Amino acid sequence: MAKTDLTKRIVFYDLEYTSKHQFTSPISIGMVSSNGSKEFYAEFTDYDYSQVDQWLQTNVIDLLILQDKEDGYFEKSSSKTLVKGSVEHVLCSSGGLNDWISQCDWPIIMASFSNSYDWVIFREMFKKADIDFPSFISKWTIDIASIYIDYGYDPNEREDFKEHYLGEGTERKHNALFDAQVAQKFYYKMKNQMRRNSR
Repeated sequence: MAKTDLTKRIVFYDLEYTSKHQFTSPISIGMVSSNGSKEFYAEFTDYDYSQVDQWLQTNVIDLLILQDKEDGYFEKSSSKTLVKGSVEHVLCSSGGLNDWISQCDWPIIMASFSNSYDWVIFREMFKKADIDFPSFISKWTIDIASIYIDYGYDPNEREDFKEHYLGEGTERKHNALFDAQVAQKFYYKMKNQMRRNSR
């Protein structure tokens, strides 16, 4: 079976959501292209406010960067897209998530640290917006934490293991775009380190 370099097709992403149960709702999403040159960030206005506790308020909602923007906000530059609104608006508006991700190299491989939760929530957003899940997104995903464990490391040793590994501060930890940026840098640093160690 021929090997193919799929790394150029990876989209690193992170979701912040109200709780770890089946009735959770997304608060924000951050996405970074494989080489880090393109970013997408959105904040949702239709999450379940009744699920917000003090930890979520302090560690997630207070770190939202579009709080002063109105519902329906959209801004696009050559490297970054910012959107605020309902799940349907974020996914379906012109230049929104569906448009942004369709411009990446196909097939897209999604990668995150919390893949068991993020992948399910990500797919559910398309159902909520009543649109088909993009056929160009692979059903196979990358769980970066699992690779880290496979290389012999324990992510449970410290809560900030990702930032510590990169030498990053934790001031913006739990902001979805920051966490997606960390995932992108972490993945390639880890891969390069393991490649050097195997020589």
